[in-house]
Amino acid sequence: MPIRAILVDDDDLSIRHLLRVIERWKGTIEVIGIATDGQSALAIIEGERPDVVFLDIDLPLLNGFEVSEQLHYRAPIVFVTASTAHRKQAEQSGALAYLCKPIGHDDVAPVIEILQRRLLTTTESKNEG
Repeated sequence: MPIRAILVDDDDLSIRHLLRVIERWKGTIEVIGIATDGQSALAIIEGERPDVVFLDIDLPLLNGFEVSEQLHYRAPIVFVTASTAHRKQAEQSGALAYLCKPIGHDDVAPVIEILQRRLLTTTESKNEG
């Protein structure tokens, strides 16, 4: 079962770049939704309940941290942003990762590995119960 991901960024070029990077793991990760602002992100995340959210910080309507704080469904968050300025706040928020643009395959690979281990552990726990 592939990792279900939602991408959130208000910059079309950034979304397209992230889609190209993720394409390397076709079959392992599947993009199930894209949002371009914080309000849309909340709705999509709550509705789709993804395995991971790749979330920009500088967004219209709600920034990435506000989105993360307002979520009822707690998907792992990978902040993908152009600045290192918010790294400490991201760590304090419990983010899975903090990636600085432009990201590459080497940046995403450890995130995919962590998510695969988490999903495997979750699946095994469900099968045992």
